[in-house]
Amino acid sequence: GANTAHHAESPKDNSVGGEGVQVVDTNSELGRVAIATKDVLTGEVVLREEPAVSFNTQDGYVGLWEAYLNATPQQQSAIMKMQADSVEKDPERMGLIQDEFQRYQKETKLDASIASKLDFKLARTLVEIVLINAHDVRTEGSGNYTEYEDIQAGSKTALFPLGSKLEHHCAPNISFDTTPQGQLEYITETLKIAQGERLTISYTGHVYEEPRQIRRANIMHLKRFLCNCTRCLGWDECNPLNCPQCS
Repeated sequence: GANTAHHAESPKDNSVGGEGVQVVDTNSELGRVAIATKDVLTGEVVLREEPAVSFNTQDGYVGLWEAYLNATPQQQSAIMKMQADSVEKDPERMGLIQDEFQRYQKETKLDASIASKLDFKLARTLVEIVLINAHDVRTEGSGNYTEYEDIQAGSKTALFPLGSKLEHHCAPNISFDTTPQGQLEYITETLKIAQGERLTISYTGHVYEEPRQIRRANIMHLKRFLCNCTRCLGWDECNPLNCPQCS
């Protein structure tokens, strides 16, 4: 299940290009997170940004690698600063990357001088970055952003420098959508986001319809971590009956 963005009615342009967002280091296992730099009211835009790189989803990893090599040095630098989770202990994923890398070496349409800049180590790192950070951009149909795993015809996968720093929460305070120009746009969901408050989105869909066990399983499958947000650690309103064994 992917997360389809919720629409806010007539959002106000509170901040464009990241003026309302600052990335800070928590000096903890959370790493770098995004916080609001000003008070934001319901329906206001917190962040709007262009992707650092995007590629046709159906082109798979080869499309990712070619898009990265065609990106500017600034865009490449932004991508390499994103969090990556090693797939070294995932033999199925490693095998897929190896097969795709061989296909890239045989079929890439890039000039040889550019294509040769990609070795297997870099290719694997880029895949690890995409698995954790990417959004799927629907270029046909509704035009909404969804999770990377939601592969659809006519879609693109994109990496966003600031958008990648937004952490998951099962009761997020912002939602995301696209602009007609294909930018990523984050819109406030809660009554108010206070200056200095951490900005959160949902990495999965239907978070208000699923009990904790299912939400956590989806996050573990998609993003490879156990969700310990305040909602998952608190009372599960989607499963209000207490277990007679464990309460």
